Amino acid sequence: MRAAAVLSGLIVLLPPAAGGETPAPAPAAIVDCQVAGYDVLIYNRGEVALAAGTAIDWEVRFARAAGRHVLEAELVPGRFALLVGALENYLGTRTPCVARLG
Repeated sequence: MRAAAVLSGLIVLLPPAAGGETPAPAPAAIVDCQVAGYDVLIYNRGEVALAAGTAIDWEVRFARAAGRHVLEAELVPGRFALLVGALENYLGTRTPCVARLG
């Protein structure tokens, strides 16, 4: 009897069904980076703005360089944050760079 009371209490807490519809997936947050001389550019390639305070890890394996950048301001889709002088060596734009949300 006690189990039935607990079960009925839990059912009341469940949200109502959405009529069989699958909710739309949340917009993706995607970051990317590019090397430009001594600088690193971190791009927001996603569909949503990245809030100030968001940490982004970046790595340029060829130069054995890596770091973490915390956004000082919101980064909207299609824009970039410029990390001036992040690299010790001057590298071309074709040098691979990897970025990910920290």
